Amino acid sequence: LFADGSNAQGKGLWVVSSPNITIDSIEFRNATVPDQNGAGIRVEPGVNLTVRNSGFFDNENGILAAAGATTITIDRSEFGRNGRGDGYTHNIYVNQINRIAVTSSFFHEAKIGHNFKSRAKESVIENSYFMDGTTGTSSYLADFPNGGKVVLKGNMFHKGPNADNPNAISYGAEGLSNPSNTFEAVHNTVVITRSGGAFLAIASGT
Repeated sequence: LFADGSNAQGKGLWVVSSPNITIDSIEFRNATVPDQNGAGIRVEPGVNLTVRNSGFFDNENGILAAAGATTITIDRSEFGRNGRGDGYTHNIYVNQINRIAVTSSFFHEAKIGHNFKSRAKESVIENSYFMDGTTGTSSYLADFPNGGKVVLKGNMFHKGPNADNPNAISYGAEGLSNPSNTFEAVHNTVVITRSGGAFLAIASGT
């Protein structure tokens, strides 16, 4: 699906509001809206969304989820080059939802914004890639600004030489405001080819 200047409800290509929906084998490209916060998929509160075998390329946001009693599952999908370059738009951004789970997916070359940003109560990411490559300019590879229960298993993270932020993974940078704030990382590989920075930036009290 190419946006070609059109949008739904001023929010993006698709606005998802039904309680249960599965999206399989769809590509979302070039979503822009007047408020500069357009998404391939905008997720409204209270949705149980599954995305499989799908792609999000060159949108202002790949997926943008509003706060609410929402769960999102992403499997075997790709997010590339999303973001306006303003630092406020990302490959994927979920607000205060219940849970996001990601498996076997690829996030790369977010434009100044983050490759992955989650304020969810629980974020579980397994067997996935987060890459800047030689030209990517993302800020964090993965950002969990409000903490929460975060589990990273079997992933690969690469922060490239042109990254906007020196740190690879950030947890709790805006305060640990979720009910539970734990960080578990098992069998991940983190590589930084940018000068300076840290593999993990973890808030005190985690």
